[in-house]
Amino acid sequence: MKLILSFIIAILFPLTSYANQWVFGKVQIVEEYGQYGANQYQVLLTLTDQIWTSGSSSNGATNCTDRFRIMTGEEGVTEEIKNRMYTMMLAAYMSNKKIGLYMNTEKGPGCTVQVTRVGDGF
Repeated sequence: MKLILSFIIAILFPLTSYANQWVFGKVQIVEEYGQYGANQYQVLLTLTDQIWTSGSSSNGATNCTDRFRIMTGEEGVTEEIKNRMYTMMLAAYMSNKKIGLYMNTEKGPGCTVQVTRVGDGF
């Protein structure tokens, strides 16, 4: 039984996994659409001076634009997580710090963010 279950998981995992990748840059614009874009946009970030890492995929620079979405219900992001990420991005914008975004690059052109980081250490 364990062998059959392992086989099923091994077959389904590639079908359900996403192409994830890091992009680093500076926040140029932070937009919060509130109720107006609640289902489509929510929080939009525009980055300049983008540097993409290879990660598990190398298609982020092709599939994604310079705008990235932070949305509840996408990539495991809850309302609380979205608010924390939004606050971090505002702080990065105000302090002119570099940021890193880890995202699903399959959902372009406005790729959805899973992880955010702030600082000059990349």
